[in-house]
Amino acid sequence: MDYSGRATLTRLPPILSAHVVSLNCSGCAALTELPALPPDMVHLDCSGCAALTELPALPPNMVHLNLAGCAALTALPALPPSLVYLNLAGCTALTAVPPLAPSPVHLNLAGTALVAHLDCSVCAALTELPALPPNLVHLNLAGCAALTALPPLPRSLGYLNLAGCTALTALPPLPRSLVHLNLAGCTALTALPPLPLSLVHLNLAGTALARQPAPLPPA
Repeated sequence: MDYSGRATLTRLPPILSAHVVSLNCSGCAALTELPALPPDMVHLDCSGCAALTELPALPPNMVHLNLAGCAALTALPALPPSLVYLNLAGCTALTAVPPLAPSPVHLNLAGTALVAHLDCSVCAALTELPALPPNLVHLNLAGCAALTALPPLPRSLGYLNLAGCTALTALPPLPRSLVHLNLAGCTALTALPPLPLSLVHLNLAGTALARQPAPLPPA
């Protein structure tokens, strides 16, 4: 079903067929809500729906979810385990992202400046992350076994869990705000950057790291 570009549309009619697999509402800038989604839907594009404040429950087999530019969206429903593509770029009112299942391979969070908590744990196929929101304080990437590198870490970050990131070979500079750092099982990691004085919890179990590096000097 294609409603794309209908800028004055505020509401969609009920979707009566259970077998609709795709819904395109991109560019429906006045759309404030969606009807219940049919169970067979796998593709939902709401990019540019700037007035959309919430989503209904997502179908269990959804693969593609594009919410780029949904600036009024403050929360997400539970994400289905089948999800492969998730675009939250420009979701500036979004304050949290629910846990992602192991399948997502594309994650776009650009412009989500208010996101404080990002949980991508056990996203085993995730090979890279986009630029991280500047206000991020909690980042959980435990079990992201294909992740080979991290983008620069926000200065506000306090919690970083990289346990089981077995392909990670190096870390970027650590922010001075960091309190918790879990590197258990990071078997490819051979060196650490200087540790911030704020650090309270450091887990190096199962790594090749022989000793801790010198701490960062005081600011």
